Amino acid sequence: MKSIYLPLFLLYASLIDANERIPAEEFAKLPVFDNPQVSPNGEYLASRVLIDSQLILFVQSLKHKSANQREAYSIVLGDKKINRYFWVNDERLVLNIRLTDEVAGEQLSINRLISVDKAGNNVVEFPMRVGKNGFFMQQPEVIDLLKHDSKHVLAVLDNDEERWGAPEVHKVNVYTGEKTRILRNYLNIHEWITDNTGSVRLGLRYSTSKAEQSVLIYYRENEKKSFEVLDKSGYFEKERIRPVKFNETDPNLLVVSTIDEQNKDQSALFNFNLSEQKIVGPYTNSLYERVLKPIEKALPEHVVSIVSRTSNDKYFIIRVETDIKPPMYYHMSTEDYKLVPLGSTNPKLAKFDHLPMKTVSYTARDGLIIPAFLTMPNAKKLPPLIVYPHGGPWSHDEWGFDNYVQFFANRGYAVFQPQFRGSTGYGYQHEQKGYGQWGYAIQDDITDGVKWLIDKKLVDPKRICIVGASFGGYAAAMGLVKTPKLYKCGVSIAGVLDLEQDLRDLENYLFGSRFKITSNNKETAEEVSPFHQADKIKSPFLLIHGTNDSVVPVQHSQKMFEKLTELNRPVTYLELKDGEHWRSNEKHEIATFNALESFLSKHLKQI
Repeated sequence: MKSIYLPLFLLYASLIDANERIPAEEFAKLPVFDNPQVSPNGEYLASRVLIDSQLILFVQSLKHKSANQREAYSIVLGDKKINRYFWVNDERLVLNIRLTDEVAGEQLSINRLISVDKAGNNVVEFPMRVGKNGFFMQQPEVIDLLKHDSKHVLAVLDNDEERWGAPEVHKVNVYTGEKTRILRNYLNIHEWITDNTGSVRLGLRYSTSKAEQSVLIYYRENEKKSFEVLDKSGYFEKERIRPVKFNETDPNLLVVSTIDEQNKDQSALFNFNLSEQKIVGPYTNSLYERVLKPIEKALPEHVVSIVSRTSNDKYFIIRVETDIKPPMYYHMSTEDYKLVPLGSTNPKLAKFDHLPMKTVSYTARDGLIIPAFLTMPNAKKLPPLIVYPHGGPWSHDEWGFDNYVQFFANRGYAVFQPQFRGSTGYGYQHEQKGYGQWGYAIQDDITDGVKWLIDKKLVDPKRICIVGASFGGYAAAMGLVKTPKLYKCGVSIAGVLDLEQDLRDLENYLFGSRFKITSNNKETAEEVSPFHQADKIKSPFLLIHGTNDSVVPVQHSQKMFEKLTELNRPVTYLELKDGEHWRSNEKHEIATFNALESFLSKHLKQI
C-alpha cells in the first residue's frame, strides 16, 4: 500500500535531544490532528484538526489521487465545540456539539446534535423540546447508528413529561431532522442500550435518593414484550453487574463484573446469558486477536487501540501511544496489515525524544500500597519536584504521553503522580477507601508519597511545588493548608476550593446525592475546605480559572483570591475569559503554560 498523502499533517521527523529546551507554547498547543474516523466504505476520513488555533472538523478523501485532485473539506462551527462525530453513511455525519451558556445564574455546558454532509453543507439540527422553564431538559446523545438504515439514527432528545433524566428514544432522519418517538419512558430509565439490530432492549435506572443508592436493570426479550426487572443491586456494591453493550457476534450481553469469589476486588468483561440470567464466561474479542495483538507484539512498549473501522472490517484506523511520544495515528488494511502513517497529534513535539514515565509504589501511613507514576528529568543533582495529583478524584492517571508532565520534565522538574485512595482502576477496595476522605486520607496519601521520594533521596526536599487541576487543584490547596512546610508553592487550575459551595451546588444535580456519599459531608466540609482554611496558607499560590467553567464555577478561585489578598498572602490569579473546564482553547492553554513557567521558575529557582 502506498502512503496516503495528507498535506495538513506532518509525520515523525528526526529525533532531537530531550535536553533541548522546548518552548512552552509547543506543549500548550491543542492536538493538530485527532480522532480520525473512517467512513463506512473506507473512502473518506473525518478528523478534528487545529488550524490557526481553532479546532475544526476536516474531511478528506482517501482515494489515491494526486494531492490537488483529492477532495477535502473544512467544517467550521464558530464558537461551538465538537464533542464527538459519527459517520451515518458514506456521505453524511452526525456531530455532537457543545456551547456554554448561563442558565439561572450558572454556567452550563449545553450539547446539541446536528447532521451535515461531508462538505459541511445541508446542516440539519435535531429538534429538541424546550421545557416549561425555558431550556432543554436533556443532554442529547446518539444511542444507535442503525447500521442497516443509512437514513436514520436512534437518539435521546427529550425527557418524558419533563422529568429530569428520563429520556425518550426517537428515530431521527439525518437528512430532514424529522423525529419519531419510538419509546416512551414510564419507568424513569436513565440510560438505554440497544441490541445489534437497533432494538432498545435494556434500560438502567439509578436511584436519585441518598437513602437508597441502587441500580435497576430493566430488560425485554423483544419490542413486543414489556420491560421487566432483570437485576437490582446497590450502586456501590462491588459485585453488581454493569451492562456495557450487546455482543456483536451472539445474543449475549457484555457486562463488567467481579472476576470470581477469590478476586472480588478486580473486575473484567464477561458474557451474560440473558435467557439463563447468568454470566457464562469471559469475553474474547476476535478483533483484538486478529488486528491488535500482532501490532502489540511488534510494538511491545506501546499502547495500541482501534479508533475506527469500515463496515466490512477491511480498513482500520489505529492509534499508537507511548510515554515518550505524542499519539500517532495509522491507516491499516487487512489485505497486507501495513501501518500507513496518517499523522501525530503534535508533530513538533514528536520530533523530540521525551522522558519515560515510570511506575512506582509506596506504602501510606496506614499500610495501604499506593501506586504512582514518576517522571525524572535529565539532571546531575537532585531535581526540584512537581507533585501532580489527578482530578476526579474518582479517576486515574494513565501511562502515556502527557503534555503537562513532559513540560515540567523538560524544565528540569521531577514529576510525581500519586494514584491515591479513591483513584479508579486499582480495584474496588482502593477506590472505596477514598470515599469521604477529601482532605483526610487522600491528602495523607499524597503527603506520604512526597516523603517517600525525599527518603529515597530522589528529589530536592527544599524545592517542591504541588500543582493540580479540578480535584487536583483542591489537593494542591489542601497541601498548602495541611503541610505548609513541605511545599514551596502551589498551583490550582480550576480547583474546587470552597467545599460548602460545592455541596450546595450538588443539590442541583440529578445524582448529587451519589456524589455526597463519595465526597465529604456538611459537618466536615469547613474543616477541609481550602477557602475556609485560607489563613493557614503561607506559601506562594497561583490560581488559574476560566469564566465559563461549567464543572467548577469560577467563583471558587475568585473568592479564594480575594480572601488570600485580604490576608496579605502571596497569591497570583490568572482568569481566562470564556475559558472552559477542559483543554479547548489554545490561547488559554498558552497563557496557562506561560504562567506556570514563570511561577515555578521563580519559586523553585529553576533556570
